[in-house]
Amino acid sequence: MEETALKEIIAQEVGAALAPLAERVLREVAELEALKRRPLLTPPEVQRLYGLKVATLADKRVRGSGPDFIKAADNSGAVFYRPADLERWLDHNRRLGSA
Repeated sequence: MEETALKEIIAQEVGAALAPLAERVLREVAELEALKRRPLLTPPEVQRLYGLKVATLADKRVRGSGPDFIKAADNSGAVFYRPADLERWLDHNRRLGSA
């Protein structure tokens, strides 16, 4: 078999094998981009976008040391965060060095 033909076959096989992974990655990126445009985020969405664990957010809400949040007025207990409030809180808690 000619080297060029063999390279083409290998490229096709590798491409076919990686296609599902590429589709999954693109879908994940699209979901994250959609989340970034939402005006309010739930704690699981904050965790997904910012890496702040849901339990950590709950603890910080109780202690009053976390980002500003919105509690639903319908007594459902639902909590939401504005991306701008999260960014401001993160910026405020940024440290240079180990101090």
